[in-house]
Amino acid sequence: MFASQASSLLADAGLGPTVDQVAQRLRAAPGAREVIAQAQGVLIAHQGFSPEAAYSYLRHTARQSAVTVRDRATAIVAEALHTDLIGQVEP
Repeated sequence: MFASQASSLLADAGLGPTVDQVAQRLRAAPGAREVIAQAQGVLIAHQGFSPEAAYSYLRHTARQSAVTVRDRATAIVAEALHTDLIGQVEP
């Protein structure tokens, strides 16, 4: 009951997320998990990380860059795609 009241107070004060913001985050979550898993796969394949170490690396480098884990994961996947595609092109 306290959590519900606190949530209402924060929402009324403009300090918490709105219902629309929460709904938007929930809709985006599956895509975020997918790209994070892809980035973990890249780190496992190219750097030899374990799945746990790959996720820790994502969190650490995201924090250092002041971006979300999803944004950092997206950059890693994009870089891997670019590098692998460039490496496959014959001169």
